[in-house]
Amino acid sequence: MRRIDLFKVYSVAFFFLYLLMQGCIGDDLTECGVSLRYQYTRNVDGTDKLASEIKKVNLYVFDSAGIFLDEYITDAKYLNGMNMVKLNLPPGKYSFVAWGNLGSDYELPAFEKGKTTIDQATLSLKRIGKTVSNHPEALFFGSLSQTDILPALWKNQVLTINMTKDTNKIRIIAKGLSAQDLAQKNFSCRIVSANGDYKFDNSLNGSEKLEYIPKLSIDELGQMISDFVIMRELKDGSTQSRLIFTYHSPDGGPDKEISNINLTELLLSQSKTKDLDIDDYFEIELTLNFTNGNATIHIKGWSTIDTGNPVG
Repeated sequence: MRRIDLFKVYSVAFFFLYLLMQGCIGDDLTECGVSLRYQYTRNVDGTDKLASEIKKVNLYVFDSAGIFLDEYITDAKYLNGMNMVKLNLPPGKYSFVAWGNLGSDYELPAFEKGKTTIDQATLSLKRIGKTVSNHPEALFFGSLSQTDILPALWKNQVLTINMTKDTNKIRIIAKGLSAQDLAQKNFSCRIVSANGDYKFDNSLNGSEKLEYIPKLSIDELGQMISDFVIMRELKDGSTQSRLIFTYHSPDGGPDKEISNINLTELLLSQSKTKDLDIDDYFEIELTLNFTNGNATIHIKGWSTIDTGNPVG
């Protein structure tokens, strides 16, 4: 009886198992290439919320010299399970920039394959003049810079991009206003910030200041609610963001700015993580008091601001 060489049997079996793992048996190479996984764990819960938060991802691929190669668009129905997309790229060095939920609220330049560079690529929040009165859809950013796709791992290499939320929701709850003030809309607030334009490394591009106008409502307690969606705040203060309260005279007189507050410092004081790239929702309660015609603003958990500006 011939003896079976178990070593050879195991070697052949291992070899075919290896090919199966590669996913590239035969002439069909559509499944070959590196896989890119998206995730969104940079939130207050620390769990992956990509499937519930991001509807679509636009991925821009640049070569080692920063030249645009291609764009991959992945819809939400494909962002389930492992949240992976297959990239048919040969081994080499690449940079990847991903934007989640790109839509009509945002503008990008035209990209030309083989010509547009990563330094020329920008993203801007749409506005009318310098005013933003709509609520833009939540935007997300992620990137990998100068990343190697390795020949030895090309067929089963997995890269991961962890997305960062680039928008913040802010609700200002103003107490202490009379029924007449509310009915006549004698007070309003707005946010001014230089955070509307970005490079493809998610840094600010320019310093043009935008004016965000909130959606206003009055709740059942007679409080003025101002809801904002603004682009990301940077805790280094480079956005120069201000929360501004204005008094509108009911007799048609000129508007009076009664308070101008450093928004970045205010948000950091209210932040759970002290990281404004992780905290994405802020609810700020304040009380406006009027004594002898002067306005004082007390912000819950922060400080009292004597505006020094007469009202009325």
